[in-house]
Amino acid sequence: MADKVEELKATLAQLHQQLQDVPADAPDVKAMLEGAIVDIHSTLDAEKSADEPQHDTLIEPLTDAASRFEESHPTLAGAMTRLVELLRHMGI
Repeated sequence: MADKVEELKATLAQLHQQLQDVPADAPDVKAMLEGAIVDIHSTLDAEKSADEPQHDTLIEPLTDAASRFEESHPTLAGAMTRLVELLRHMGI
């Protein structure tokens, strides 16, 4: 599990870096991704302190966004897809 957490953190860092490349004419993309990053960090923090795993529904919005941005922002869509796969594997 620790390996998956580290992989998730690396993917989040990559996604955060890619936010710098989001065109100025796509503020909705940037806002959604920034919100997703905050939500994932919050969920990870909650997982550390909870007796029971928190299964917040982060996957559906990320999956929808990845599909929506696949053509216009393929690199971001790929990072979001990796994020979804990691979250599913971790049971989040």
